Amino acid sequence: MASQKKSREPSRKKVIVLLAAIGLPLFAILFSLSSFELRFINPRTNQQTVSLVALTLLVSLLFGALTFVLMRNLIKLFAERRLGVLGSKFRTRLVVGSLLLSFIPVIVMFWFGYGLMNRSIERWFSSPVEEVQQDTALMATLLSRYASENAHAEAIAIAALPETQRAFQGHSFSGLVEAFRAREATLQSGFAFAIEDGNAEASFNAPSSWPLLKPVLPSAPQRSDRPQSVTWGGTEYTIGSA
Repeated sequence: MASQKKSREPSRKKVIVLLAAIGLPLFAILFSLSSFELRFINPRTNQQTVSLVALTLLVSLLFGALTFVLMRNLIKLFAERRLGVLGSKFRTRLVVGSLLLSFIPVIVMFWFGYGLMNRSIERWFSSPVEEVQQDTALMATLLSRYASENAHAEAIAIAALPETQRAFQGHSFSGLVEAFRAREATLQSGFAFAIEDGNAEASFNAPSSWPLLKPVLPSAPQRSDRPQSVTWGGTEYTIGSA
């Protein structure tokens, strides 16, 4: 009986060593697959897909086998301790200590790495991102205000033209289009309307007719801290009036 027990123990050790020798490389492969982008093992054909599935299944089976062996040994130790077998308490403490020595460093490293990465990312990237957002918002606000001021100044300049004054005084707007065309460069691809009593008497470079634009244009644009704009045909126009 004693010789049989001694012969079984080396065989069990050989099985455990063999499973560990096969399982550890497979675990390393599985970890590399999940952690890194390995393009050379991406399946492109049916044969490669089948091989990858078979390898995954083999790793899963080996993982299950190792888990089964570990659970079996733990249950066996627990049963021996309940029965009061000589040396069972020492073996149980030894196994539990080995498991703790295996898992505690992993858990500590995980939480340390998790906290370190979160704090590092927050310190490295939060402030620059906030600064970029603030600078971008400030730049957009300045550009909008510049466009609003430019549109208002252009409207005042057109309203101060002698042609514009004569057109509104004499209610004859035929020559006002030429005055608008002379300001084409300063309009910067925009448009201009001469409006009297809610009707467009003259227009230049309008993206659409006045009946279509009238509902979307502000009824009485005024200068304010918030620039007034309208979008038509995918183009945004800043509104200015005088």
